[in-house]
Amino acid sequence: RVLSLIDYSDGRIVENGVVSDTRIELPRSNVLQLKLDSAVFTVRPSGTEPKIKYYASCWADVSCEPSLARKTVSERIAAIKSEIDAMG
Repeated sequence: RVLSLIDYSDGRIVENGVVSDTRIELPRSNVLQLKLDSAVFTVRPSGTEPKIKYYASCWADVSCEPSLARKTVSERIAAIKSEIDAMG
């Protein structure tokens, strides 16, 4: 589930389908960032090659045992990778 989308090309933030009055104060860049329940997914074109680069950041609850946290994060990354692989 996508909680928000940040468009770094114009500083726009979309939350729950509504464009926010808040703007990000960073240099403009050809980057989209999707914030999910427990992950952040960032997409940008390569600066030197004709391809798109994807970055995923995941986390687990800080109260988890380290081994459970690693397992949870590994499962989330595998699920994101599977979704990306299915697209292409």
